[in-house]
Amino acid sequence: MKEEIWALIIKRPFINLILEGKKTWELRKSNTKIRGLIALISRGKLYGFVNLTDTFKIKVSDLKAFERMHRAGRILERYAGGREELYVWVLSSPLRLPKPIKVTYPRGVRIWTKLKMKKIIKKLRTEGLNDLAMELELRVNEQNS
Repeated sequence: MKEEIWALIIKRPFINLILEGKKTWELRKSNTKIRGLIALISRGKLYGFVNLTDTFKIKVSDLKAFERMHRAGRILERYAGGREELYVWVLSSPLRLPKPIKVTYPRGVRIWTKLKMKKIIKKLRTEGLNDLAMELELRVNEQNS
């Protein structure tokens, strides 16, 4: 099993929409080369996991037609901040934790941080979430093979 997993910081309510499978495009001002299983965190808690499968650039004006994918709604223009283009990070296969678990990461982190996989698995098992811990281990191992 890999030692660490990338964790993406997402604001609420977007983290819930992603984990419900209702938001499959995450809009960002920059691109990323990270792919595969990532953790989703918000305000010091881990909410679940998702696969980051692809990224691409798109015109902000074209994004309005895909609102059901990104769910940005009225904040789209404000978030774009005058940019003509944004990046779409394509997400799939969400895995929601039954309840968020507390995690620690450096203060001031804005987009990405890394979490220790062994600590996450141990916390899940401590919470009695053995099936979820096994599923997570399987997903991580599939990704590494």
